[in-house]
Amino acid sequence: SAALACRDAGLDFRVLEAGAAPGGRAQTRRVGGAKGGWPADMGGHWLHGEDSPLRALIERYRLPARPDEGAFFISENGHLHASDDDWLTRVIDGDLARRIRLGEAPDVPLPDLAKDGEGRVRLEDFGYLWNGLEPPLRPSAREYLTDENTPGGLQLGGGVGALIEALAGDIGYARIRCNTAVTHVVAISDSVCARASDGTSWLARRAIFTGSLAVLTSGMVRFDPPLSDATRTHLDGMVMGEMNKIVIAVDHAFLRERGVAPDTAYELLDARPPHFCHAHSG
Repeated sequence: SAALACRDAGLDFRVLEAGAAPGGRAQTRRVGGAKGGWPADMGGHWLHGEDSPLRALIERYRLPARPDEGAFFISENGHLHASDDDWLTRVIDGDLARRIRLGEAPDVPLPDLAKDGEGRVRLEDFGYLWNGLEPPLRPSAREYLTDENTPGGLQLGGGVGALIEALAGDIGYARIRCNTAVTHVVAISDSVCARASDGTSWLARRAIFTGSLAVLTSGMVRFDPPLSDATRTHLDGMVMGEMNKIVIAVDHAFLRERGVAPDTAYELLDARPPHFCHAHSG
């Protein structure tokens, strides 16, 4: 996306990609079945929110996509029930939530919004599924209350990889250099030099660094001059949750015969740790 913005602004650019292919963790593979199988995303597999900023790119490249309008079920205390808009709000202290949203009260961990102990357990489980954070780490109540992502989203027919391929083809593969892991970024007067692990160096007027939080906090990339103290303080305060993703290819007839609609989602709160399952229609 950064390269596309540079191209549209008439700037010369190069993309230095650490991996063997563009897209980072947004990789799509074909799994199971005949005729090449179904597209399975190794990372995120839908665009969250009807107002995703990537919607314009999907329309620009005429990629097949559909709204995610599937049902949402919750397995809780041994019972499976359909989710509704009040599933979380009815266990939240509404007055405290309002004051935090308006900035009249300090932020608290999400479980502290609960009215009682039962609600606290529910918010603990939801926080784990929402951000992948296990206790003692907990997501911010304010972040949840001000989250602009709307329910649902867009499903890409060819997986997120279809969007990556369209982007890469648009900006031109000749401008993308894969297997080039940048290890040192140096500001030199009015230029920037990016040095890679393969010994190559790249000089530009400006550099846009899009590495992940894990890369930034690990010290894998050295910056000269160093990142500011304020930036490092912010990085130290950001935590990435851990999630394992298991993809199981199931014939569509198997789900159809059991009345499972495409894009049906399940939050299995009875599991430890809680699991999120998505019956995805390829």
